[in-house]
Amino acid sequence: MASVGKNMRITVGENERERTRKLFTEVLGAKAASPKPDLEVYIFEDGFSLGAYYVNGPEVLGKGDHMKAPWLEFLVDDPSATEAELAKLDIRPFEYADRSHAYFCPPSGPVFRLANRRNQP
Repeated sequence: MASVGKNMRITVGENERERTRKLFTEVLGAKAASPKPDLEVYIFEDGFSLGAYYVNGPEVLGKGDHMKAPWLEFLVDDPSATEAELAKLDIRPFEYADRSHAYFCPPSGPVFRLANRRNQP
């Protein structure tokens, strides 16, 4: 049986670097490391690492591309407060069939939902 590892890679438009950094560090609380100029690695408290490669031109994925890619779930203590912090970055939820969670597709991707950490098994 396999298990899911704690590393993921995304590509982000260079023009979204600052907002992406704020999303992952200020809103979601990850620590950032920059091992090379076009890469930032966001390390979450559970050890999960999200590597964001900053690109330009045709390498930048559009919203439609992100909607077709794998989606993430972020466990937070207060989804409503986190949603308010996301709104400050102009990242707003979109409607989805699952109405029990808020889903987001920031310009930098990836699509993710917020879930309450306290409701997890």
